[in-house]
Amino acid sequence: MTQPGATIATLAWWTIRDEYRSRSTGLLLAVCAALIVFLRSCAQGAVVVNGAALDAATFMAHVAFHGVAAGVLLVAALRGMRLFHRERDDGTCAYLLSRPLARWHYLAGKVTGLWGAWAASMLVLHGVLCLMSFFDTHEVLPGYLLASLLCSVNLLLIVVAALTLSLWLPDFVAFLAILGVGVVSFIGHGIEAAAPLVQAALPPAGTQGPPGVTWWQVAWVLWPKLGALQVTASSLIGRASFLAGAWVLPFVNVAVYCALFAALCSLAFSREDIV
Repeated sequence: MTQPGATIATLAWWTIRDEYRSRSTGLLLAVCAALIVFLRSCAQGAVVVNGAALDAATFMAHVAFHGVAAGVLLVAALRGMRLFHRERDDGTCAYLLSRPLARWHYLAGKVTGLWGAWAASMLVLHGVLCLMSFFDTHEVLPGYLLASLLCSVNLLLIVVAALTLSLWLPDFVAFLAILGVGVVSFIGHGIEAAAPLVQAALPPAGTQGPPGVTWWQVAWVLWPKLGALQVTASSLIGRASFLAGAWVLPFVNVAVYCALFAALCSLAFSREDIV
């Protein structure tokens, strides 16, 4: 391994160790344990939506998948928004940067460590839920872990965005901004998915001219597709049909935002005064 690679890997490992010592990790595991206990009783029941009976095991698997993913994203945002200030206050940042260490090495190590710690946590928790579902229903739910890996791209965006916004905004404001983007993304994806059904249920309107493109439609096209990527990933679970190309556009959208926030984070951190 090259010297920069070894330095980044060392910083990432230290960051992972720090993350697993935090109380947030224990709290998340406790919440997920409670969720597993709750789902063990629900998986055996009957689920009816609009008068149609659904497979309870698959339905609760989707609920658990989204619950764990949302919990990990929230905790990662909370940990990321305080990382720079925490290490500046305890002198870790000044100590590391006083050595022959480039700032981008420090950034890359912290991003890799924070993302790796919570991506591994999410994968393990999803794996536990998958095993619990198998033990309770004796049914294998294919695609659970692959869906978790696909959601880790969302996690990377949350980590990089939290680190970036914490350099420009107060910590709590940065967290609220990330939370708002995520909520709008999930709600907007739900509205977008339901729009064809609503239009089909409405009576046909009279002859109209070609619809124009509004500003909010342009904004939605450019909006981070966190919700679309996670919902598409969850379609890998169970017997639901999965369109191979459905994840491409959300994946590209989230990846572009990851690169954008990484560039902004590097620019902002390069101008920070480390004392």
